[in-house]
Amino acid sequence: ERTTTTSANCSGGSDTLFVLITPQPLVNKINGKFEVCEFETNLVYTYRGFELSKYEWKIAGGEIIANQGNTVTVRWGSADKGNIFKGKLSVKETTIFGCDGNVIDSLVNIYPTPTPRIALSDSVICQFSTNNLRYSVSGFPRSRYEWTVAGGRIASQSLDSATIFVNWDAQTAVKQLNVIEKTPIGCVSKPLNFPLYFDGTTVNLKAITVQPANERNINVSFSIRNTPNLPQTFTLSRRTFLPSQGAWQSLGSISRNDTLFSDNQLDTDNVSFQYKIEGGRPNSNCLVNSFEHNSIVIRGLGNEEQSLIQLNWNEYKGWASGARRYEVWRKLDNEADFKLYATNMANTLNFNNNSAKEGFRHCFKIRAIENSTTPSVSWSNEICIDFKHDITVPNVITPNNDGKNDNFVIGNLSLYPKHEFVIFNRFGGEVLKTNSYGQNWQASDLPAGTYFYQLQTERLDAVSGQVLVNAIKGWIQVLKE
Repeated sequence: ERTTTTSANCSGGSDTLFVLITPQPLVNKINGKFEVCEFETNLVYTYRGFELSKYEWKIAGGEIIANQGNTVTVRWGSADKGNIFKGKLSVKETTIFGCDGNVIDSLVNIYPTPTPRIALSDSVICQFSTNNLRYSVSGFPRSRYEWTVAGGRIASQSLDSATIFVNWDAQTAVKQLNVIEKTPIGCVSKPLNFPLYFDGTTVNLKAITVQPANERNINVSFSIRNTPNLPQTFTLSRRTFLPSQGAWQSLGSISRNDTLFSDNQLDTDNVSFQYKIEGGRPNSNCLVNSFEHNSIVIRGLGNEEQSLIQLNWNEYKGWASGARRYEVWRKLDNEADFKLYATNMANTLNFNNNSAKEGFRHCFKIRAIENSTTPSVSWSNEICIDFKHDITVPNVITPNNDGKNDNFVIGNLSLYPKHEFVIFNRFGGEVLKTNSYGQNWQASDLPAGTYFYQLQTERLDAVSGQVLVNAIKGWIQVLKE
């Protein structure tokens, strides 16, 4: 350095000034994922700059959840109401010398979560057609679909996997179907569940029975099960079955919750009626029918001379395994209730018995028992066979102990327990008087000859409910050797 003044020239020593020129931050790119799914989180973005630089990050459409200088962790927000949202991530580098770099922007496409929609669904699975049922969805272009089936298996699917065909197992109780959509960038939908209805409707017509308390009425018992929660219609129909078969007539609609129908004012003594139930979902291929069941009609004849009762009835048809047996139930005279009288095998539809002398009025019913572990039953109509059982009195006895005609035996007297019996000799003197005659008078210790008797009986008539009184008078010849 040199300085000149008015009086002198001054000189000094010299020195060097050094200037450090640092470079500007380089222009690089942000490294990370720039096509993301909405609400995707923990995504890492990095910017490569100078060592010891500071970085200022900014974000639009998301949130920085961690910042480690040149590296940030991001949670992205929602898309634009089902459309792609353009998010942005920016960074500015400042070196340790205070040199600022350019703001580096990176656009981020935020894709919406896929929401597949049902395009086609065989939602009602009919028990009679469970194979190759079709299910389709629609979603974003180029998406792929992952299907989950319970209670069946995928038989085939389309190339884009948006449509499948399923074979369902009718015997499996639980049937479920759902699908997940995956977009090309890996966005995954929530499972879309298909509403499924398995129509395994069964109609079980359990029994047709004449009402025991009113035999002009028939009870139809049934059950309707395994119905889907969908509209269904069921119809109960009747026709004459025997002696001739008629046309079906609808008795009206029944609901899936009904179990009993009473069909009233019928001629059950002469006609066997047949019933059936049919129905299901209208206009579908899943209609069901019950077995046809018919009522039992019993008929009978009595033969007074042979003391014979003959019964016959028609077969009960409708039970899957048939009838196990037929029971003959009887009520005599003024008995209050029917009692089991005899049992027939299932293939026997008649009953013959020499039991007429057990009563004046024999009433019968047939009860069919189903061949099942929990059997249903069917009662027939009631028939009654009436017998006169007149008193018969002999006019000769020969009490010689030869075992033939020794006693004065009054025919059918056992049917008249309430009676009074008196025997007189020819002079009008009583030789026997009893109200419980034992059929054993032999005129013991009495001479042979003609005797006279009086017999008065009483019984309660089962039909009229009146007390019938009958008085009989006559004579008897006693012959002794």
